[in-house]
Order: sequence, then C-alpha cells, then structure tokens
Amino acid sequence: MKTACRLVLSTIAAVCVSAGNARATLVDFTDVTVDTATGLEWLHLDKTTGGLSYDDILNNARGFYAAGWRSASWDQVNGVLATYSSLAPADRSMLGIFGVTRFDDEPCCDHYLTEGYFAENTGYVFMAWEDQVDRSTDPRTVISSRIFLTVSSASLDTSTPAFPIQGYWLVREVPEPSTLALMGLGVLAVLRKARRQG
Repeated sequence: MKTACRLVLSTIAAVCVSAGNARATLVDFTDVTVDTATGLEWLHLDKTTGGLSYDDILNNARGFYAAGWRSASWDQVNGVLATYSSLAPADRSMLGIFGVTRFDDEPCCDHYLTEGYFAENTGYVFMAWEDQVDRSTDPRTVISSRIFLTVSSASLDTSTPAFPIQGYWLVREVPEPSTLALMGLGVLAVLRKARRQG
C-alpha cells in the first residue's frame, strides 16, 4: 500500500513538473517537498536532525542513500531559495516545507528556525522566521512577521556530529512522466497476465 501511495504521489508531482515551469511551485507531501521548477524532491530537514555526522549520511544512516536521497549541492539549495524567495512570508512556505528544526519563544517574538548542511559539508544555510507577537491576547496576536536567511561557510569535520538542531539538505529526482507511464504500462501488463492465468 505504501508503495502504491508513493507511486501516486510521484505521479502527481511528475505531472506538475511536466506542466512546465511557467508557474513553478512547491508541493508539500508531509515529509517531502517537490520543486516543480527543477523536478527535485527535498526531504524535510527535521527528518535529518539528531546529531548525525556527514559521514553518517554518506554511510546510509536512516536509509537515506538507499532510498535515493543525495546531499544537495550549493547550487541546488541556492536555486530553490532564489526561485521562491518572493513567496509571501505570511504562508510560511519556506520554513514549513523544509522542516522547522527549532522553536524559540522569546518575550517579544516567536522564532521558527531551520538549519541544514549542504554537499561536502562545506557550509550551512540557516533560515529563521520571526513573528512579533502581542502576548496580552489569547491566542497570541501576530503583529508582524519577517524571514531571515544566512549562509555560513563554517564546516564540520565530516565525522563530527552536527548539532541536534542541524540537518542535511537531501534531494532526489522525481521520475519523469514518460518513465512513470512505462512503469504503469508494465504493471498493467503484469496484472492482465495474472488475471488471465488465474
């Protein structure tokens, strides 16, 4: 059943990609986000936190590499951020789709943060969402919001675990529609043959 659901989700994402880049969008599937501009799936950063090292990721920690995930290059990370930087902050898309790895509750503001290392462990992208809130109301009233983006060239030794709040930007390609169509025809042929024999 999981495989069937995954195939359906990939098909939907591939159809979105095949529709062209005239209206590039980010499509959120709970733990994965598809960028229709590039046809890449992005694993949410909060799925890769917990003090893993870069070597852990390369050595298939949590089965990421076996499932087809690879460390995103700086060009890929920068590309997705540049493409969607004009998203309205009110929808929180940039943070929500990449996974919030930390939440800070301060006297003036609520902060939602996400941090992730990109390929070769050469640096990390730190992204934060700030809501300035009125704490005299229940629920809290948001007065204003803004998003921060910082790129650091700091690197870790590849065997050193990242901080628990830091994850890794992992991507994989969405199957092209033609590939999915061939797979679908193959499944139909197998089912038809099984039905005839049964």
